[in-house]
Amino acid sequence: MADDLGDEWWLKGDNAPRDEKSSDSADETPRTPDKNIQDVKRKKAKKRKANDQDGKKDEVNGKKKQKTFAKVEEALVKSDEEKPKKKKKKKRVRKRISEEISGKTLTPAVKDDFLQLLKSTYEGKLSAVEWDEIQLEAADFLVSNPSSDGTAPCNYLESVVPKWPSMVASTNQKPGTPFMLIIASSGARAVELNRDIQKFKGKDCKCAKLFAKHFKLAEQAEFLTKKVCHLGIGTPNRIGALIKSGSLKLDNLRYVIVDWNWRDIKFKRITDIPEVKKDFLELCKSHLIPHIRDSSCKIGIL
Repeated sequence: MADDLGDEWWLKGDNAPRDEKSSDSADETPRTPDKNIQDVKRKKAKKRKANDQDGKKDEVNGKKKQKTFAKVEEALVKSDEEKPKKKKKKKRVRKRISEEISGKTLTPAVKDDFLQLLKSTYEGKLSAVEWDEIQLEAADFLVSNPSSDGTAPCNYLESVVPKWPSMVASTNQKPGTPFMLIIASSGARAVELNRDIQKFKGKDCKCAKLFAKHFKLAEQAEFLTKKVCHLGIGTPNRIGALIKSGSLKLDNLRYVIVDWNWRDIKFKRITDIPEVKKDFLELCKSHLIPHIRDSSCKIGIL
């Protein structure tokens, strides 16, 4: 048999060089499934251990916080106990008007009440001359209304002014010069009084409404300068303003009737309402009392 010269015989057998790829692959040992499972378990164990450590830290921190809160709460309780306890204020239960007047006897106002009102307001605050100018006598007053609530005004006026019909029948009266002024605490009360004394006034009596409700001062002044009125009924403020303006004159004034005993829904009389009382006293001091002292005019307490 002839030799194959093209065949490199010396490379065969044990002398043949190893393939690099084959040698590398031979050195690497394939990873088995058991090893993978162990790695996963090891990672889980580490994670669990780390979580356990974090949980212990949170538990410790939570206990510390609870202790801190407990100490703060205890300190607050002690401070509250040490503070003096405030007494609860008793609520004042205000009695109703009906309860306040129950059991009380209401006495009607008389001339002494009028004189005492002047004394308590002006005595010591006016000069001797001014104080002497507002002094009134018993003869300056009519008999007071025996009713303690100002009811039956028509009967009272008929009893103290029996000659009223003949006074109204006179024809020589000038505009804005009434024979009688009735002083009320409000416009609403003036309207009520005007209705209640309809019988006393009679058909021929001309009445002037002298209060601010629905009436302007200029309109009332114009009416008084042109029209004759036998009776004027109104509030202290408006009556005083009309006297100052010169439209309401006191030349023929014979009677001043004060609606003193009547009480409003709050059980207040004309002298119990501060602003009305002030206007009433000013009206008396500046205009009515000087006229009463210089004439035969008289005061009646309704």
